[in-house]
Amino acid sequence: MSVRIIEASLARPRGHGGGPVAASTLLDTFPPVLVAAFGERWFEDGSLSLEFHAPTQHGEPVRAGLVVDDTGVAAASIVTPDGVVVADGTVAVGTARLATNRARDIVLDPGLTTALPSAAVHCPSAAQSRRVFDGHITSPIEWYHGTSPWGPAVTAPSTTIEMFTAVADGHLATRLPESTGRLTAVELRYFGEPVVCDTEYTVEGTVSAAGESLWFEMTAHDARGDLVAGVGLLAEFATATPDPRDDRRPASARAGG
Repeated sequence: MSVRIIEASLARPRGHGGGPVAASTLLDTFPPVLVAAFGERWFEDGSLSLEFHAPTQHGEPVRAGLVVDDTGVAAASIVTPDGVVVADGTVAVGTARLATNRARDIVLDPGLTTALPSAAVHCPSAAQSRRVFDGHITSPIEWYHGTSPWGPAVTAPSTTIEMFTAVADGHLATRLPESTGRLTAVELRYFGEPVVCDTEYTVEGTVSAAGESLWFEMTAHDARGDLVAGVGLLAEFATATPDPRDDRRPASARAGG
C-alpha cells in the first residue's frame, strides 16, 4: 500500500476580536491539501470529519495535514508547530464518507429532537471575496473568488458551515444561558456538486439534545431539489441542555470556537 503525507503551509487563523479561533475558520486550512490529494473532485463528492481537542488563539500558527493511502480515505489533522493536536479526523471522497466518531457515539434522546424550519440561504460572491482579501479566510484558494471549474466561485468550508449555522441560529429556541456554544465536532459532506456563491439553497434539518450537547444534522438542496451538501455539528455548552423545543429564548449554535 502506498502512503502519501501532504501538509499545508503554516497558517495563522484569525479569531473574532483577536480571541479564540472558530472551528469553522480552522476548516479553511484544509482545501490546499485536499485539492493536492484529490483534485477538484473533493468539492463534488468529498467529506471532512473532525473532532476538536485544543483551542487556538488569534494568529497562533497551525498546519493542516493528510496521510493518504490507496483506500480513498485519509487521516486528517490540524497541529501546532509544538505538536499539539488541535483537531483530527478523516477525509474521504466518493462513497467512503466517514463520520466523526465522537459525534456519532454520543447518546441522543429521541424525545429531545426537533425539526428546524427550512430556510433559503446563499453566499454573495462579493461578501466571500471581501473575506478573502481581508484575510478572514485562512489558506484561500483561487476558486473562492472570480470563477471556478464549476463556473461561480466555490464557498470556503467556513462559509458553507456558516450558511448552515445561520439557519440554526435563526430558528432554534431554548432556555440556554447567555453563552455561545462551542463546536467540538464537525462533518461536512458533498453529494455530487460543490456549494457555490450567488446560488440559493434550501437548508433544513434537526437538532437533538444529548446531555450538555446539541447535535445538528442539516442538509442543503438546490433549486431542482437535488441534495448538494450536508453537515453534522456537535455544539457543547457549559450547562445542561434543556429541551430544544422550548421557545423561551433564542439559542446560539454558531461555528464559534
